[in-house]
Amino acid sequence: MRRPRLLSGLVFAGMLFFLAACSDGGIITGPSTPQPTAIPATPTPNPALVSNATAAITLPASMNTVSLGTYQAATVGATTQGLVLAPPPPNSSTLGTASLAFVAFKGGTPTTFAHATPATGNIARTINAYTTGGAWVAYVQADAQGGNWELWAVNPATGTKHLVDSATQEHGSGLLPGDFATDGTDVVWAVAVYGQNSSTLFAYDLASGTRRTLDNLPAASFVAVALVNRLLYFQTADTQNKTTAWLWLLTQPTPTQITARPKGAVALNSRYVAWYDADPGNLDLYDIVTGKTTAVSEAPCVMPILAPDRPFIACLDDVDDQYQVIRVPAGTSATFGLHATGGFGAIANGRLYWIPEPNPLSSNTVVDYFDLPAS
Repeated sequence: MRRPRLLSGLVFAGMLFFLAACSDGGIITGPSTPQPTAIPATPTPNPALVSNATAAITLPASMNTVSLGTYQAATVGATTQGLVLAPPPPNSSTLGTASLAFVAFKGGTPTTFAHATPATGNIARTINAYTTGGAWVAYVQADAQGGNWELWAVNPATGTKHLVDSATQEHGSGLLPGDFATDGTDVVWAVAVYGQNSSTLFAYDLASGTRRTLDNLPAASFVAVALVNRLLYFQTADTQNKTTAWLWLLTQPTPTQITARPKGAVALNSRYVAWYDADPGNLDLYDIVTGKTTAVSEAPCVMPILAPDRPFIACLDDVDDQYQVIRVPAGTSATFGLHATGGFGAIANGRLYWIPEPNPLSSNTVVDYFDLPAS
């Protein structure tokens, strides 16, 4: 799973989305549902995602580069077909970005496939967050106050595009930037139901263009949505802001409560849930098969991303301002690169991609990468 890229200024934008979500209904409160159930079938265990090797991870002396021509990229994600790029905001006072672009893994001239469009009344909007899964990109565009939002899904390789949901369809309900995800089969998202003080979790089938309701929480909320290979992760929050974590294989009728208590944004693949725990400062890993949580790094390594097809996680060591790649669950690691303001990157095509530190520290016309070991 590629976690949502929260584009420039989105800490503030996320607060605005939350206020919009709670408008008229007050803070979303109440007991968490659904209740714990028997463990449903988990994804078929993939041995390629697990390695107990302890050998050093050898990185190339000089990194490979994908040239973007004159295109300035501030963030990078990836589909199964190529790289997804966002330019920097047009100015320092603007939240989000005006467009998203796509380029094949081999590089070339990026093609813009999504533009932020004005709302009714010519109200300006920007693309505030995006995430990727399979061959698809899901993104949210909204105005400066977090209203007039629309959730779109696009296959940039084919041009197929769906309007998944909007503030208009939800009668003013809000959508948080971290509360949507796609795996290329479905888009899943959560909205606070306007005027009803409840939250609803939806899924949209990208093949059929149909939407279904997964669950509804009276007086509670869904947060931190992640999705990969039809495996859904989310949290529920009650009136005391106590969160409960759930996994739901969408081929099964019900979700399962897990014992792990992830904090903040998570990374997900078919074997692990990963997150950074600021206290005590660990990068934690929950094994979906064994149900155990372990710390794979004791460095303050934030913004984790998990490889979908091999046993590696990457993250940003924000003390030394370097990236790390870590073999899981063994924990052997290597550092590379320098932290740029554009954030971290993506793992796809057997490679780890990121935007190298440019000068000035806002964007670059290249994406660096190296091949990840198979084990």
